Amino acid sequence: MQCRGLAATTWIMCVMNLAGLVMVEWDSPGAMGQAIFYGVLIAATYIVLWFYWKRKNWARILVMLGAVISVVNLIFIHEVNLPTQIVIVLEFVFGVYMLWWLNTYAVKAYFQAPEA
Repeated sequence: MQCRGLAATTWIMCVMNLAGLVMVEWDSPGAMGQAIFYGVLIAATYIVLWFYWKRKNWARILVMLGAVISVVNLIFIHEVNLPTQIVIVLEFVFGVYMLWWLNTYAVKAYFQAPEA
């Protein structure tokens, strides 16, 4: 049994995950450190997404936590450059959707049901 929307949300998160590199201020002296930080964060997120795809409930919970962070990030929108602002708005919209979708009865039941 496959959960409707799981593939789409996984792929969207995979693509949006790479958008984290937009947040690196490439002109700053600390660009390499920022790139390493975001690179490690992106790699860790892909590991969580793998387990999300494999229907691990703890990964669903971490994805919800990420969605909460994406909603909260909206308060920082005035402190960043335009490309980062665009990413923040897209992540906000997707985060609100994910908070709703991941808490629907069907999705929660799918993640909590024993695997066949």
